[in-house]
Amino acid sequence: MLFSLKANRWAFSASAIALALGLASCGPTATTPPAANTGGASPAATGGGGTVSLSGAGATFPAPLYQRWFTEYNRINPNIQISYQSVGSGAGVKQFLSRTVDFGASDAPLREEEIKKYPADLGKPLQIPMTGGRLYLPIIWRGLITSGFLETPTVAS
Repeated sequence: MLFSLKANRWAFSASAIALALGLASCGPTATTPPAANTGGASPAATGGGGTVSLSGAGATFPAPLYQRWFTEYNRINPNIQISYQSVGSGAGVKQFLSRTVDFGASDAPLREEEIKKYPADLGKPLQIPMTGGRLYLPIIWRGLITSGFLETPTVAS
């Protein structure tokens, strides 16, 4: 059980770091210009720099988790604002490909035709699996039809 808790904490930390790196690579624009350096302490030491805003849209399933991550990240980094609209995977992909948001979230990876729509001058879209959940599948057992959740080890096997 202790190993499981440590593994979950590690997985959460790794996912949060991957998300932060992925978001940072999106090339956000500063919404306020940095203050002029008037001498003395460096802008970084005085909290200079300006506010960075990132926006994303997509899947509804991970939205509560993303909201928690973004709130915690903003608490540590108050100059970085991250917003997320849970509008569904398809709408998130569409907004991401049309460049109206900085990042998108989808329940499935981008299809080949969607990747081709991504602007070539930006390279290839970075796709990072961020969350996982239980599968809810109908189960047919000896003629009895029922439904239920399958745990991760069962699905993996």
